[in-house]
Amino acid sequence: MIAPSRILLAVDFGHVKTGIAVVDAVGFGLVYREIVKTDNLRTALEGLSGSYSPAQIVLGKGTGHQAAVQILSDVFAGIPVALADERDTTRRAFGRYLAEVSGGSALRYFAHWVKAIVKPPLVDDFAAYEIALVFLKAGPHA
Repeated sequence: MIAPSRILLAVDFGHVKTGIAVVDAVGFGLVYREIVKTDNLRTALEGLSGSYSPAQIVLGKGTGHQAAVQILSDVFAGIPVALADERDTTRRAFGRYLAEVSGGSALRYFAHWVKAIVKPPLVDDFAAYEIALVFLKAGPHA
């Protein structure tokens, strides 16, 4: 188990669905990821709060993020919520998704890429992870 002081909770808030990622803030490793219906975000976060105690929360600075700030502040009272630039995170999340589902196989990577053209996969959880990486790579935070 990772020490709470090393846990970062990242959120890619959307009008319909929201990506959640729990990240090791020291090793940058993805510990947990999930996509939830935005209407169920509070319930999902309450469930998550029983397993993880983040030292920091980071939220993508996209449309409607103010609603997410309120929910996060209610569920994780006293935990600072920072905003991060979410520009280009969905594109990078798609690449991360393809790498994971392909398991390192170039042929499977290509097959999933072709399939994604017809039906794009949900990558909001990986987008939340990318938001966490943007925040962490920006350097020390007060």
